[in-house]
Amino acid sequence: MNKMKYILLVICLMVLTFSCEDAFDLQVKNKNQPTPDALSSQEGIIQASTGMYASGFYWRYWFEIQGFHEIMGDAIFIPWGNYGWRWANQPTYIVLDDGTKVLPPQGGAQGDELRKRNSRAYGWDNAFRAEWSLMYYANNQANLLLLGADSDIAFTGNAEVKKKVIKAWAYYWKGLVYARLGSIYSEGLIVDDYGVTNNNYVSNTSLIAESNSNFDAAIQELSGISDDDTDYNSILASIIPSYLQAKGLPTAGAWKRAMNTYKARNLLVNTKTDEMTSANWNEILTLVNDGIKSDDAVFVMTSDATFMEDWVPAYVHYGWMFASERLVQDFKDGDARKARGLSLKSAPTINVRGRGIQYGTEWDFVDGGEWSTTSYETMYYAIGCSYEENELMLAEVKINSGSIDEGLAHIDGVRALQKAELADVANTGLDIDAAKEELRIERRIGLLFRGVAFYDARRWGVIDPIENGGGRTGCVVWDAQGNKHVNATFNYNYLPYWDVPADETDFNPKENGDTASDLVKD
Repeated sequence: MNKMKYILLVICLMVLTFSCEDAFDLQVKNKNQPTPDALSSQEGIIQASTGMYASGFYWRYWFEIQGFHEIMGDAIFIPWGNYGWRWANQPTYIVLDDGTKVLPPQGGAQGDELRKRNSRAYGWDNAFRAEWSLMYYANNQANLLLLGADSDIAFTGNAEVKKKVIKAWAYYWKGLVYARLGSIYSEGLIVDDYGVTNNNYVSNTSLIAESNSNFDAAIQELSGISDDDTDYNSILASIIPSYLQAKGLPTAGAWKRAMNTYKARNLLVNTKTDEMTSANWNEILTLVNDGIKSDDAVFVMTSDATFMEDWVPAYVHYGWMFASERLVQDFKDGDARKARGLSLKSAPTINVRGRGIQYGTEWDFVDGGEWSTTSYETMYYAIGCSYEENELMLAEVKINSGSIDEGLAHIDGVRALQKAELADVANTGLDIDAAKEELRIERRIGLLFRGVAFYDARRWGVIDPIENGGGRTGCVVWDAQGNKHVNATFNYNYLPYWDVPADETDFNPKENGDTASDLVKD
């Protein structure tokens, strides 16, 4: 499928998906929306399958939503009020080297400011809105695919294999949807019927269980399909735009392994590290042992001139997003990734618009370097998990299970793969605390822009209030007068899980009249 044909398809699908009077009132029937009857041909269901990218994981996801996750993990910062960004990376206070406590120049704690703006009146400036709405758009499209796949479609070739791939594709996206929802919202809805919703709000743990269930359903559909099946390859290639196939397409086995890795992420990032049990570690070990391998292709996204140029790897060069000093200070001396990916500014950016000293840095990302580019189709990021993430989960399990050097060897492997040019740390006598620090910094750097920065900060307790053992000490920050501090303390005090957006609860309250937001316990 050529790019212009694809973008026209994307626009049509987006119009059809968003054509309800209110996008969140999914029970409103609209005759302009596609129905399962429209997918009664092989070509029809192929086009609808391609539209999964447009229904949820398009520019707003890779730009706005991923931006939120990276700023709340303090990997980058965004001082601008667009989309509610500036309030999402506002620590409650910062203590400078001399003991001076610096409060936000406007507003208070992050959670208070985000909740003040949880109103339909704020539109897309309500931070809680974007991820919720896009994920449920994608879920609705996946539900449509499942209806279409169960209709009497005359597939060419091996119809059974092709139908299984379409159903696996739908279940896979539903797995991603519920993983995203359960990893950021305190509650949500499980919706398996196309075009309708319900008001049965369930906990985020139930959403994660639903994610795993959908991944399992996809794995089941792929079972029995060989890695060299020609019908599998032809149908998968037809539902993915050609420019997203530059890194190859996953075989059936690789696809299943990618979902095992994501199931491991679901458990890891939604459990506080100090609350992990031996059973938890063993479950993750089982999953990642059968997770993404070094030569496995995975589903990817890139920046393309005819579809999407708005994503984090480009917008760090457009004056929207900036490298955090707390990220840069995590690099070990001699890490070649820093030399390739970051450069010193001619003068530091400090306290942008007087909105807070967290908005300051002396570093720029290098265009075309390690993590970012303004050139199209030159950089690719996994839509789900990556081989490096699988390896670092193996490292974490082994370190926490007492096999320290075995775990460190996985960290060394990731650094070698990314050409960090750092000396190996395995078999150098590191104790468990030192090993955990190697893991922490490698997840910060090796998985930069992979969408896990906030999840990690949450499970490690960094975003917790200082009085509850959270925060970060020994931080680099620039004060409002342009002085560099190297031993500051950040009391982030961020919401661990977000409230359901008012765009949903205003139209879809609980049966007892309470909204999901009313019932959140932080």
